[in-house]
Amino acid sequence: MTARDQVPGNTPSRGRTAPGEPRAEPTRENRTRPPRARRAPVLLALALLATLVSSFGLEQAHAQALPVQVVVDQLEPAAPRPSDTLRLAGRLVNTGDRPVRDLAIQLRFGTLPLDTRGEIATLTAPGNRDGVAATGLKKELRGVTIGPRGTAGWQLTVPAAKLRLPKPGIYTFGIEATSGGHRVGLAKTFLPWFPHGYPGRQQLSLTLLWPIVDRPRRDPEGVFLDDQLARDLAPNGRLHRLVSLAAGQRVTWVLDPELLETVQAMTSGYQVRDGNRTRPGVGQAAATAWLDLLRQATRGREVYLLPYGDPELAGLVHAGLIGDLKAATERAWTIGSRVLGRQLPPTPLAWPESGGLDQQTLRRARALQLDPILVSGKYARLTHTLTYTPTSRAAVAGAGRVLVIDARLSDTLAAAGTRSDHALLESQRFLADTAVTALERPAEARVVLAAPPKRWNPSEQVVRRLFTATDWMRPSTVAQLQASKVSEENQIRLAYSPALAKRELSRAYLANVHAQSKRVIRFAGILANPEPVMDKYSPAFLRAESAAWCTYPSAGRRYWLTVRSRLDQLERQVRITTTAPLTLSSKSGQIPITIENRLDQEVKVGVKLDVQGRRLALESAEPVRIKGNRTVTVRVPARAYANGPVLVTARLTTARGQEFGEPVELHVRATNYGILGMVIAGGVAALLFLAAGVRIWRKRRAAGTGAPADGGSASAADAASPAPSDEKVGG
Repeated sequence: MTARDQVPGNTPSRGRTAPGEPRAEPTRENRTRPPRARRAPVLLALALLATLVSSFGLEQAHAQALPVQVVVDQLEPAAPRPSDTLRLAGRLVNTGDRPVRDLAIQLRFGTLPLDTRGEIATLTAPGNRDGVAATGLKKELRGVTIGPRGTAGWQLTVPAAKLRLPKPGIYTFGIEATSGGHRVGLAKTFLPWFPHGYPGRQQLSLTLLWPIVDRPRRDPEGVFLDDQLARDLAPNGRLHRLVSLAAGQRVTWVLDPELLETVQAMTSGYQVRDGNRTRPGVGQAAATAWLDLLRQATRGREVYLLPYGDPELAGLVHAGLIGDLKAATERAWTIGSRVLGRQLPPTPLAWPESGGLDQQTLRRARALQLDPILVSGKYARLTHTLTYTPTSRAAVAGAGRVLVIDARLSDTLAAAGTRSDHALLESQRFLADTAVTALERPAEARVVLAAPPKRWNPSEQVVRRLFTATDWMRPSTVAQLQASKVSEENQIRLAYSPALAKRELSRAYLANVHAQSKRVIRFAGILANPEPVMDKYSPAFLRAESAAWCTYPSAGRRYWLTVRSRLDQLERQVRITTTAPLTLSSKSGQIPITIENRLDQEVKVGVKLDVQGRRLALESAEPVRIKGNRTVTVRVPARAYANGPVLVTARLTTARGQEFGEPVELHVRATNYGILGMVIAGGVAALLFLAAGVRIWRKRRAAGTGAPADGGSASAADAASPAPSDEKVGG
């Protein structure tokens, strides 16, 4: 945590300002306007400065335009002694559109060792070609021509004693590619050089956090959204590599109990979503082996847990969802201790995804007894300007102690974990940075905290280099860091910017998650045994609040849509199935409502009916119990006040009257005849019956006398009758 890491405030420095570090801005009182006679030199200096800046910009552009990328795949040993042989190897990649000929590789060095950490940051800035003025071994690559987008390998071997470095320290180290004597590529890193051992009396203690964290992958029913975790747990997978390479190393393990729970579920077999179907997952054996490996690697080592699912701390606090944060905290210890089979710290640590905290989040984290609480040095302002890196335990005014992650070391770890062509050089830079930090105060014992990104993916080569034994550094623990004394100068103010606030999970999203969690609670209220449902959905909603979704927003959206879909399906297991039009044929009667329960357990539900208009009035119905996989019809008393169609909206409710599920629209026709209407209808029916009887009697009479029943002419009747047939029927 350097002054640069912690964004120093405006407090003037009382000591020397380190090269490369920002100086304190002068106060209004000591700003003086230069006399008129001195303005010409000032203007000349400004013009010269503009020229230099312009030249530097051109040089940057030129450096960025170098056509050959120098890739270093081997640099051994990381900190050579005079008796060692320095071995380097790598590749030259032609990124241009023209062939490159007459190639040579040459080592270059800084003329003097570095004094400050700020110089490391400056010399590794994009486009900076400074710091490697001295030349060393040169090797011609005879007969090698690299075509456009082509690659050629290179190797160099040089006795360390022939490097001729003037004195102990950390040197800028470059591998330059030339073509016809002109530079076409350059890779820079740093080389610690202590020919007679580290000269300091005190080594730098380094506490290295080792996160084993993934992102949620299971829906509420335990079905995996993909099978990527199986690949990560297998040999050569990301999580397997992190555990196997850190086994036996003195690191502080930071575990997400949600990941432990997920992997343990895989050991019993699991299903993976594949379109509209599911298929068996392939990672059962890998999960079992990985858990065994993790238990062995963490045995006897310092282990901390994150809250369950690694919740997005600041977003939850700012959205007022403290209860969810508390639930994630309480769930962590139970799962972690059960899966690892050992006692763990009773409270998780607080490690914000962005590294930043504000006072409100810090107070809430402390109230929940999260311990320790971490903050990145990027977002901590020192109240005093320092010329060295203090111990990574600092005091926040009025808010107790926090652990400050060294921002530069952590950024270097992040770059080394990208698995890019520059990863090895970044891991070499990490070692050099710790050496410069140790030399800042070689007689003072200090503990510095470094942490890679939670979900980093380093190569095996990078991890092994990080664990290189050095003279200037020794491993430490969080417990030792927490026991260290906080100096009066190591006071900080939290710097939580609007840019950090934008990286939180949005309040609208978290409000939606909270609303859906309440929806599950309402549904559980109808169940005779709500525990199985709550045990599935409560952790699913905590997973929906994971900080992983800040880094993987697309995966977060997919996860949340899946949770919503599963909840919709759950509610549809208990539903109203009545859809056909209904008729109320009297002034009072009953409206039949059919309810289906497709769950395997009994439910208790009520029915709420909302009537549109005043033609119909409905009474309330008592809640009913429906056994599992049964259907029941509830008859609701109704009274009609006028004839005509009526729209009725039916909803299911809990026993307490809370609505759940989708409403159903019912179309009811109210006739409202009453007693008088029934008498009139009966009389009309009798008259119609009498008229029909008279007509039948007339027809029979006409048939017997030959006269038409309706009094018409005989000819007309004959014309309407068919002609008689001469064919015999039946013999």
